[in-house]
Amino acid sequence: MFNLKSVKYSMNFNLKDVWHINKLKRVGLLRIIFLVAKLIKSIIYFGKLSIKNKEKIKYMANEIYEIPVKTIDGTETDLSEYKGKTLLIVNVASKCGLTPQYEGLQKLYSEYKDKDFEILGFPANNYLGQEPGTEEEIKDFCATNYNVGFPMFSKLSTKGDDQHQLYHYLTETKPETDVNDGALEERLKGYGAFRSEPSEVLWNFEKFLIAKDGTIAARFAPDVAPDDARLTAKLEEELGK
Repeated sequence: MFNLKSVKYSMNFNLKDVWHINKLKRVGLLRIIFLVAKLIKSIIYFGKLSIKNKEKIKYMANEIYEIPVKTIDGTETDLSEYKGKTLLIVNVASKCGLTPQYEGLQKLYSEYKDKDFEILGFPANNYLGQEPGTEEEIKDFCATNYNVGFPMFSKLSTKGDDQHQLYHYLTETKPETDVNDGALEERLKGYGAFRSEPSEVLWNFEKFLIAKDGTIAARFAPDVAPDDARLTAKLEEELGK
């Protein structure tokens, strides 16, 4: 027998069932959209991170000579003109307790420059703001006070988020100092100055000795003076190769 009440109930049930199904579909679709959006965001983030890291380590796979730098006069260049020479790369500062090392560096340069030796000075303001001046002021300071004749370059950062590619290369390739008595680092700790990681350049006037083939022959702590016998002995060893 045809039952109108049963049909009406069945229709109501089906309509409710369809409404619930559609609601679940909408919720499911929104959840899928949310997850896809989250996935895309993650891909973009890690893609950018990967690109950033690749840019930073790009020069690890190449020679040190290809890393772009600027001269103290602002000219864009690289270190290719120093290929085949022995180099001493030093991060310098004008208002540091170690600033008088400029005198020793110039003396070292004068003594060995005719043997294909170059000292490359890179001003950095990473350490208690001890290199606050402009490139022109730094250049004038070096010429006036120490008669510096070795090549000087524009200011850069030796550590932190804005670390220059050159110092990323140097500290990653040679993460530990070969000659370091530890005295300076202990004194600096007393002033609350700590390295965030062991490979970080400790202070102004840290020195990297670069061999003729572009490899890092030695790394010297900032308080190892330019006339220290350990430094000059290693320099002469590299010059003799």
